[in-house]
Amino acid sequence: MKQEKISRKVVIIYALLTIIPLLVSGYIIAKYIFPYNITTVENLFLIFLLVLILSIFGVLLLMKIGKNIEIISLQTQKLASGEKVESIELRESGDEVETLAVSLNSIVQRIENESLALQTVTTQLEYASKELARQKGYTDRIINNMADTLFVIDSETMIKTVNNALLNLLGYEKKELLGKSIESIISEEKFSFFKNVKPILENGTVRNQDMFYIAKDGTKIPMSFSGSLLLDEGNNPTGIIGVARDMRELKKLLADLENANRELDRLSKVKSVFISNVSHELRTPLSIAKEGISQVLEGIKGEINPEQSDFLSIVSKNIDRLSYLIENLLDLSRIESGKVKVRRRLTDIPPLIKDVVFSFHERAREKSLEIRDEIPLDLPSVYIDPEKITQVLTNLIDNSLKFTKEGWVKIFAHAKKDEIEVSVLDTGAGIPQEYISGIFDRFQRFSYSHLPKESGLGLGLPIAKEIIDIHKGKIWAESLHSPLSCGSKLTFTIPIYNEEGYFLECLSDGIEYAKDEKTDLSLIMVQIKNNFPSQILIQLEKTIEEILRKPADSMFKYKGAIAILAFTDKNGALSIGKRIKIALETKISFELKIATYPSDGITVKELIQRCEPGKDINCR
Repeated sequence: MKQEKISRKVVIIYALLTIIPLLVSGYIIAKYIFPYNITTVENLFLIFLLVLILSIFGVLLLMKIGKNIEIISLQTQKLASGEKVESIELRESGDEVETLAVSLNSIVQRIENESLALQTVTTQLEYASKELARQKGYTDRIINNMADTLFVIDSETMIKTVNNALLNLLGYEKKELLGKSIESIISEEKFSFFKNVKPILENGTVRNQDMFYIAKDGTKIPMSFSGSLLLDEGNNPTGIIGVARDMRELKKLLADLENANRELDRLSKVKSVFISNVSHELRTPLSIAKEGISQVLEGIKGEINPEQSDFLSIVSKNIDRLSYLIENLLDLSRIESGKVKVRRRLTDIPPLIKDVVFSFHERAREKSLEIRDEIPLDLPSVYIDPEKITQVLTNLIDNSLKFTKEGWVKIFAHAKKDEIEVSVLDTGAGIPQEYISGIFDRFQRFSYSHLPKESGLGLGLPIAKEIIDIHKGKIWAESLHSPLSCGSKLTFTIPIYNEEGYFLECLSDGIEYAKDEKTDLSLIMVQIKNNFPSQILIQLEKTIEEILRKPADSMFKYKGAIAILAFTDKNGALSIGKRIKIALETKISFELKIATYPSDGITVKELIQRCEPGKDINCR
């Protein structure tokens, strides 16, 4: 209604503005343009006719303008009320109304474009809001479904967030904890939360700290606590995130495990003592029986016939086999009890291997087998216990001969960068795949139906492994099955040390032994001040060897000095030093230094630094 009133007003104004000029124009035309002889009536008629024509033209023009204004007014009202506005289409008039319509269309188009952009942004914001809500819900579900407890505190140590695990563990409702101090649920027994806040602030995190929660009913619950800083967008600390795990079940399992280990240790000691006692009890009668049979076989107790000799030879071999089994049992008992003594020294490996191979020649000949070795004579010397490595080789070759029916057994060795690798290869039945992984386990035995059953306790290879482990080497087995052949390959390695490296190994082992036995270990350094002929230095080493009285005392070369390891205290080391000074003072110029574990140091580095050649350190 209001819009129609506005349109009428506009039409009336336009009519007045149009008719008045038309009347004036008609009067001027009638008076000055038409001839003067026209009568007054005719003048009036002409004026009326002219005014009528001009009025019709003006009314038509006003109708067009009014319609256009009405359209513009209608679209403007829609635009003001927020309704959708369509493009304004007018008849071409070339006046200001059309210009206004074009401008209004431009505004409408711009508003439509902005509206579309706004709708796009609104859609994106709605999607982002939903995604944010989904992510928050996902994060909340993770936190509330965690098995471990979680809490977040602010800079005033007030609780801001807790998860369901914490509420269920302590028996609280969420509203009972939010805004409370963390002190209300943490016991200070064996753990100070506020003391542990400091490392969190300094390092950003703390891990696996023992602490106790206090449940609502007062129960103290052992926990393992880890915490980290909560940072804002500017990396400024605003609080702490804490995660704690219930340790009750783990502590119970650990206690049960400790009890089980103690029981296993007890049973192992009982077993070791039993094996040791039985083995020692068997050694004496076996030795007597062996000696008696040997005397009879040698004719000392009188002549025997060939049949008796063969029978006694079989008995003698079985006694040897039984003695070998007893020695294996004793070795296993010593290894398990940690009482095995390894006396490592610089050893040339080729002669050692050849001597072991030679000892099996007779047994290989009896089985119609060939046994040979391929050992380079230029292998570097190694620091080993020769007797123990001989035992390893003996066990490996013995195992190969047991399971080789025809063909050969070959022993070969070669040097690598920092170790010597020794292998025993045979053309026997090979090793069943199911036995490979456990072949070095104790009391493991396997056999083949097509081979004679071999006696034994299954201790040879486990003992070999223990010895190689003590030497810090590796040992493994391979089965060599192929379409053309089969067999097995047993290989072990021995580290190659220079003399200084070996000394450091022995010093480290000595410290561990002294720690276990709760005894002292002294390092004595004899630093030669001047250059002397090698013969004098060799004599010097022999003199020092004679001075060392205990079997466990050892002598090495280290950075031009003679290093002595003696399991004695400081007074005992000073006594050794005095004997060395008395023996050498008139022959050679030297400097003596002493450092003792644990009074002067508890690590290899500390002892050497206290008593290293070339440093003016008075270790006495």
